[in-house]
Amino acid sequence: MVTISSMTGSKKNISSKKKSDIFCHCWHPNFELNKIGMKKSPAILIQVIKFLLILLWVYVSTTKLLEFDHFKIQMQIQTLPGWLSHSLVYVLPATELSAAALLFFRKTFIVGLFLSLILMILFTGYIGLVLCNYFGRIPCSCGGVLSSFNWKSHLLFNIFFLLLTSCGLYIVYRERRVGQLD
Repeated sequence: MVTISSMTGSKKNISSKKKSDIFCHCWHPNFELNKIGMKKSPAILIQVIKFLLILLWVYVSTTKLLEFDHFKIQMQIQTLPGWLSHSLVYVLPATELSAAALLFFRKTFIVGLFLSLILMILFTGYIGLVLCNYFGRIPCSCGGVLSSFNWKSHLLFNIFFLLLTSCGLYIVYRERRVGQLD
C-alpha cells in the first residue's frame, strides 16, 4: 500500500496495482498503450518504430518541399510517364506527410503503419528495379542526406524501414490477438 496526500491534507491508500498504473503512465510518451495493458517491451518498441517512421516521413517530405524546384525537375526526368511524374511531384510529399500524421495519433496509428508499409514496398521495389537495370537512365529524386546514398545503401536503408514497419504491424496485431491491445 502507498499513501498519497491530497491538497486538502487527507490521505488516501492506493493498492500496489494503482501505484504501478500511476507511475507507468508517467514514463511513457504515449501512455495509452500502457493504460490498456500492453507489456512494456512491445510498447517501447512500438514507440521507437513510431518515432523513426515519423522522423523519416517528415524528413523526406520537407526535404522535397524545401527543394521543390529541384525535386520537380528530378521527377520530370524519371522514366515514368509524364502525367505520372507530374502527379507524383505533389502526391508524394502529401502522402509522406499524411503517413507521419496518421502515425502520430493513436486512433490512426495502424492506418499510418499500413500506409508506411505500402510506401516502403513501392520505394524499395523501385530501387530493386534500378539495381536490376530495368530503367535506361536513373536519376535519383531523393533529397538531403538520402541523395548521397549509392543505390545499394539506399536499398539497405529502405529494407531496414520496411522491416521496421512490418515489425510494428506484427507487434500491434500480436498484442491485439492475445487481447492486450484494443
